[in-house]
Amino acid sequence: SAVAAKRETFVALKVQAERENTSRWAEKPYQEILQLEASGDRAFTEQDYPGAEVAYDSASAELESLLGSKTEMFNGFLQDGFRFLLDEKSEDALHSFNLALAIEPDNQEARAGAERARNLDAVLALYKNALADEQSGDFAAAQNTLEALQQLDNNFVPAQILLEKVEKNSEKQQFTEQMSHFYADLEGGDLKGAREVLGTIKQTRGEHPEVIQAESLLVTKEETVLVATLKKQAETQSSGEQWQAALATYLQILAIAPDALFAVNGHDRASKRVELDQALQDSLSKPGRLQEDTQLETAKRLLDYARQFTPAGVRLSTQIDQLASLVARASTPVPVVLRSDNMTDIVIYHVGKMGSFYTRQISLKPGKYTIVGSRRGFRDLRTVIEVDPEKAENQLFIACQEPI
Repeated sequence: SAVAAKRETFVALKVQAERENTSRWAEKPYQEILQLEASGDRAFTEQDYPGAEVAYDSASAELESLLGSKTEMFNGFLQDGFRFLLDEKSEDALHSFNLALAIEPDNQEARAGAERARNLDAVLALYKNALADEQSGDFAAAQNTLEALQQLDNNFVPAQILLEKVEKNSEKQQFTEQMSHFYADLEGGDLKGAREVLGTIKQTRGEHPEVIQAESLLVTKEETVLVATLKKQAETQSSGEQWQAALATYLQILAIAPDALFAVNGHDRASKRVELDQALQDSLSKPGRLQEDTQLETAKRLLDYARQFTPAGVRLSTQIDQLASLVARASTPVPVVLRSDNMTDIVIYHVGKMGSFYTRQISLKPGKYTIVGSRRGFRDLRTVIEVDPEKAENQLFIACQEPI
């Protein structure tokens, strides 16, 4: 009959509705539709067939409409769930996501929402703790708590905002602590420690104005300490008459501090002492040159100049004594006896012609002299004599005796 066909149509829709969990995600409207079905069943039992047809038609139409709104219902439950999450209503959010999952059990967005809803109370507790830590200035603890929170819900916006704030404050706090450590090392004279701390800071904040200023202060301090160390070194070298080394040290100091008066004066003094030392050593190494009057006068002037440096020091005093001895020796004539045959003409280079004689005594300054004898018809004779004041006698026989 017609009424039976209408009932069968509704039953088919009802089977579909049960399969799609309609009683879970549309409990109230579905129950109202079932009441229409019950009304139709009563009318059919009472043989009120027109009434039964109307009831079954209404129930089928409403159930078909309800099933057709499933997608819309799903989206609504999903939106409600996220809204409740924002409002921090965990139970309402979980209920909405469960309704959405009743429609689409495998929907990942709804599953994730439900998981967030289940964790929301724990997340809120962690957030509260992190907020308290942040307000007390314990940024490390706040950061650890927020990172634990993100393991439960990495989409909790307040935590994301707070974490960003905490990270910035933590960096700022760390920077302040590092700079305090740097200045403590700097003031305490631990320049190596200060340099290490500054190196760590520069890895992340190398362009920060305070870091640039700190670098300048450290360089100035390092230069001051280095100059003081080099000054002490130069003074030690000077007192030890290591003038070449002292000169090099003063040059190092002037490269760092060009206006350091002590270094300017020290450099000037060391330069003069280097020149003096070289001049003295040159004179001492070639004493034979002193038999020349010009060289002897130069040596005397050098002695006068050297004696102006006080205190002289062991090395300079020794050099002065040695050169003075050489000058005195070179300035004292020594008697020299020349013997010949009265037929040979004698010439002493750089002294003069002696003529011919049997015996002649002259005074010569210490040193080496070349003596040449010549005689007509005989081979010339050349010899070198060294006049030495330490010798008991300085004498020479020279005569040309080899005929040509």
